[in-house]
Amino acid sequence: MKYQYFYRCFSLTSAGGPRSGAYDNYFDRPKLSEHALLSEFDSHRNRWNGHPTALVSVTDRPLEALNRALGKYNSRNEDKIWIICIKVPKADVENGPHHAQRLAEELGLDSNVFRHEYLFEWEIPEDYILRIVSLRAILAWRIEDMRPLEHGVEEVSFSTLRDAFRREILTPDPYATGRWLYRLTKAFRTCGPRIAFQIYLDSLGGGFFDSNNQTVRYDGFGCIEFSDISYIEQQIGNGIDDEFENDCN
Repeated sequence: MKYQYFYRCFSLTSAGGPRSGAYDNYFDRPKLSEHALLSEFDSHRNRWNGHPTALVSVTDRPLEALNRALGKYNSRNEDKIWIICIKVPKADVENGPHHAQRLAEELGLDSNVFRHEYLFEWEIPEDYILRIVSLRAILAWRIEDMRPLEHGVEEVSFSTLRDAFRREILTPDPYATGRWLYRLTKAFRTCGPRIAFQIYLDSLGGGFFDSNNQTVRYDGFGCIEFSDISYIEQQIGNGIDDEFENDCN
């Protein structure tokens, strides 16, 4: 069976955490019609809308969820912030999320803005929630290694944080890069390796592929060899193996 993975950041000030802001307003929560879905999305996308909707936003980029968590932590001085890791069978059309990009197209909006956003109706099914981890736990695991998050001490855009991670990843030491990514996602336990590699991919999108030199180049940042990609992934996995060995000793 094939799966999709999603992530959501929420705090005590969020509309409903794993549930929509309108969840408690209705005893009966029916499947939304296409018309109702588009209407809810039109309201949901407006950040100044003061009325809760039936939709719960998630992203397919863990780095985006982390960026939003840091924004809450730094700009709003919030302390209790969590990131949810979600696993959804692709075959589950009934309970799976809607792609916000499609809804934006239906409304004649710039759909590219919503290409990484997905929307559950009413709530994220409990069976699909793999793990809920606090931002404090994520930062505690790597408190000694905060270099890419130095830009995160203030609220910044996703692209700014992505560039900070890109600089850290494009070092001449793929061993250190893999271990650093593992430490960053260690709090997610068994979900960590997948999240670590997805953050790696999110950070390195948009490069120039040089098949002759077997590298991917990023203007202003440097390049990475094809062979290093698998080596980084291997070191992420080795971090899990080392943790298991230490637990057994």
